[in-house]
Amino acid sequence: MPSSCCTITGELEESSELEVLTDLASDVAEADRCREQCQNAVEAAPSRLRRSPEDRTAAETEVRREARVKDLRSEELSFRRLVQECDKRQQAVTTLPSAAKDALLSFSAFLKSPGVADRLEAVKNPSDALAGIVAATSDQDAFDTLLILSKADRKSLAKDLKRALGEKTAKVVNIESFALRTTVIWEKSDIDSVVAEFREYLYGNWEDGHYIQIE
Repeated sequence: MPSSCCTITGELEESSELEVLTDLASDVAEADRCREQCQNAVEAAPSRLRRSPEDRTAAETEVRREARVKDLRSEELSFRRLVQECDKRQQAVTTLPSAAKDALLSFSAFLKSPGVADRLEAVKNPSDALAGIVAATSDQDAFDTLLILSKADRKSLAKDLKRALGEKTAKVVNIESFALRTTVIWEKSDIDSVVAEFREYLYGNWEDGHYIQIE
């Protein structure tokens, strides 16, 4: 199981999706945020507990001498800890493979969000790469377009995006922090109260020079 995690993290670091984000990151703040999202997932992956391949003779000698199994940091690997470490790795093997794809899809969704899409559509004489993003009809279409662009086209797109979107950076707002006061919608008109509360919440989080990224 540990070797599976190591294999997956290696594949993520060399993935086409992460390469796309890396090519755009220096010019586009959202691409850099999404790239960091993927790299954080890689860094959070469980590390190897024992050497691989392992010298079985040396390992057996160590166990007989110390009456315990130790990890690479010389900390004891009790049965309880092994169960916990196994659970961590099983979870990582389930979630890690999609980390790069999820990060690029998140960036694609950013490009197709209404306000950003309007800015991109307003660009005069767009490059072929930008025209492809504008023509994409969904987040998935934008994702597919980004993946088939050459490195040169991605660099050109990065410049176009920087020029169109300016220097705004993301302010992440967690939707769980929104404390709704109206918790019962009895009449259809009550929906307006909820909308007004959320509008007030977003205005309170707005900062010039930033855009709001809701998570």
